[in-house]
Formats: sequence, C-alpha cells, structure tokens
Amino acid sequence: MTGSIPLAAAYDRLTLIQLWLVAFVVGSCHVLGMAASLSYIPHLLPPHRLLEANAKLASANTLSDIGGPALAGALIGVIGAARAVAADAVSYLVTAWCTLRIHSSEAGPRPRTTTPSLRGEIRAGLAYTWRHPVIGPLVTTNAITSTVLAGTSAIWVVYPVRELHWSSQVFALVMSIGASGGFLASLTTVRLTARYGAGSVMISALTLAPASQLPLLLAHPGPTGQLVIGCGLFEQL
Repeated sequence: MTGSIPLAAAYDRLTLIQLWLVAFVVGSCHVLGMAASLSYIPHLLPPHRLLEANAKLASANTLSDIGGPALAGALIGVIGAARAVAADAVSYLVTAWCTLRIHSSEAGPRPRTTTPSLRGEIRAGLAYTWRHPVIGPLVTTNAITSTVLAGTSAIWVVYPVRELHWSSQVFALVMSIGASGGFLASLTTVRLTARYGAGSVMISALTLAPASQLPLLLAHPGPTGQLVIGCGLFEQL
C-alpha cells in the first residue's frame, strides 16, 4: 500500500485522497500490529520476565523513533519525499520477513462446549475492562490521550514547517531529541516500578505529562525555539 505513493508520484497521479487512504490503512495496520505484538509476548516468555520484555520492546520502539525521523529527514533532503516513502515500503517487507522467522510453539485453544459469538465476546471484554478498578481507568485515560495527541500531531507537523520555516532535516533532528526522552524512560521503568510500584509510576507519568507541553508555547523561529521544543518533547516522551 505504501509503495503506491512513489508509483503514483512517478506518473504524476498522486492525490490527497490516495494519501488519506494509505495513511488510514497503514495506521490501522500499525494499531493491530502493536496490539498483536504485545499480546504475543506472554506466549514467548514466562510471567516474571514480562515487565523486562515490555521495557526492552519500548526501548527498541523509542530507538526507532530517535533514528527514524533523522534518517527520514536525510533521505527526503537527498532523494526526495516520494523515494523516501519507497524506502519506507521496503522496511515493511524487512519487518514482515523478521516476523516470519519467529518460531515458537503455542498451545491450542481449550475446547468450548458452546459456539462462540464474536459480538458476545467483545461485549464481555468491554464489560470486564470498564468494571476493572485499574484496567478501566488506564484504558479510558490512554484513549483520551491518544485521541488528543493524534489531533495535535496533524497540526504539529504542519506548524514548524509552514509557520516556523523549519527544514525537513531540522524537524527530524528535533523529533529525534524528543524521542530520546522516551528511550531514557524505558531504561528506568523496571527499576522505578520495582521501587515505587506500577501504579505510582503510571500516575506520576500521567500527572507530569501536561507540564511538558508548556515549553511548546515558547516556540519561535530560530535555533532557540528549536531547542525549547526539543526539550519539551524530551520531557513529554
């Protein structure tokens, strides 16, 4: 799907509708892939190693967030946006190849006496999540936060480039600085959780997250504004 963008650009047939469609499909697959990867970890490791595994997975994702924007900015500056998207499409093929090389035995599902209903299972899962004293508030908070961040991200990408006149390389560098904050956080998650408990760490993170947005109000053209925004994103992630 991503490979259709450089192909359409090569024949001067690229439209905004196609970009929307590709972004929707890729984003939906990304959500499903992240959910599947997190659900698959318990089948690969024993329970006492899950926290460490999730922390390492978060570290790997954050490292990609650090290097990805910088590499994307460099590629766009050298070969153009359409060819950079083509390189991104190749990266998805590499990811699929690596995923197929995972070999792990998995126990089959328990036999059921009744025919399962997908709608009933969804209803039961939502009811359990909503009534749970910990999972319910976490899911609600993450849903609200993700919705707000998705809306602001659409504006955030346009604002530095059009209003602050950042180049693609500068934008990638600032985003990489911000992503490094998430990498440092993932390295300390296990230690902080063992000392203060998972609940206290999550509540503290959710409480401090809004404060990280304050430096973004000082954004203005020039290196100083870029440094301020980078520091704000560093604290947020």
